[in-house]
Amino acid sequence: MKVNIFKISISLALIVVLSGSLPLRAENNTSLSSYLLSQNLKQNEEPEIEEFTVQGDLFSSGSQKKSLSKAIFLSLLVPGGGEFYVGSKTRARIFLGVEASLWASFFGFRTYGAWAKKDYKSYAAVNAGVDLTGKSDDFFEHVNFYASRDEYNQLARLYKREEAEVYPEDDFWNWYWDSPQSQHYYRMLRNRSEAAYRKALFMLALSGVSRVLSVIDTIREVRKYNRKVDEQFSSLGLHFDVSPFSHNKRFKIVFSRSF
Repeated sequence: MKVNIFKISISLALIVVLSGSLPLRAENNTSLSSYLLSQNLKQNEEPEIEEFTVQGDLFSSGSQKKSLSKAIFLSLLVPGGGEFYVGSKTRARIFLGVEASLWASFFGFRTYGAWAKKDYKSYAAVNAGVDLTGKSDDFFEHVNFYASRDEYNQLARLYKREEAEVYPEDDFWNWYWDSPQSQHYYRMLRNRSEAAYRKALFMLALSGVSRVLSVIDTIREVRKYNRKVDEQFSSLGLHFDVSPFSHNKRFKIVFSRSF
């Protein structure tokens, strides 16, 4: 009788041990067959494979190198254009502002020169009797330095003799200043006009200098930008993340970039 009780006790203990070794979920009381079936389905699942992960927007368009020839062309076309293409917007605004000021000054001086030119011609017509029709700038220059047409013709024959170019003695080419003061005021008006035109040409020259400076600055900015791009790509990292035996199986290739 004692032997039978001992055997029954051993059998119950084995059943308890075996039932405890199976990782069945206590909360939903799944059966052994359900657990084995779920384990079989999990084994048949394919592992998660992730080809690569890019961190830091590695291949964005902003990481491309800038064309030096294109930047130079833009700077020659409009100072500051090359800087704007590279991304140096503050420097681009400075060059564009200078260029706009130069062109505004150019047109301003040209306009003032034209006004002064019209004034001195009108003044010569009133105070020297000049017929303004079809007269060249050389004619008005002679009006500036000589009191009359006859004075100019006499001095031209005296100094150049046969090679002298004189004006015909008719009313169309005639002038005669009513006073030295009037001739002096005419000279002042004409000098103002000529000075304004010279300043306009100077503004054009400065515009050319601005383009040269912009090209030099653009070359420096392009080289600095491309050097940064090279440094970014040289700081790339590559490593693998392989976990074939974990619960979530994966195979990952990770590109990283340090900043």
